[in-house]
Amino acid sequence: MTRNCTELSCRGVASPHSAGEGREGDVSDCGVCLTGFDGDCEFCSVRVRTARKPNRCSECHKEITRGEKYEYAWGKSDGGFWTAITCLTCAEIAKTFYCDGRWFGGMLWDHMQDVFPEMTTGCLERLTSVAAKAELMRRWNEWKFGR
Repeated sequence: MTRNCTELSCRGVASPHSAGEGREGDVSDCGVCLTGFDGDCEFCSVRVRTARKPNRCSECHKEITRGEKYEYAWGKSDGGFWTAITCLTCAEIAKTFYCDGRWFGGMLWDHMQDVFPEMTTGCLERLTSVAAKAELMRRWNEWKFGR
């Protein structure tokens, strides 16, 4: 189940890749801004944790190994409670490109494919980690060239 929280409704400790961190201007500089949630997020909390056991990223489905840091989000939206576990690579990409609230729980790459036609190499500059740049480039090339 996917959920969304806006920056205003999301409480807790932000992950190391907070929205706007490391940005010189607006995300629209590269033509990509993910939006579109019309539900109601009553509250959410986002924290960076260290895995005590293996988990799976809800976005890319990569294994999060024991000892690896990941983002844990939980909240209540549209009357239901939810949780999401996200690797820090996907978390950075999500926080960089979602402009009007953040989706949690598995929609990142579907939403990114919708905006790949408008994406430019300037969008990669919005990301700070090598891992996030590499993953976005890999998926963009896969979409663009079918690799």
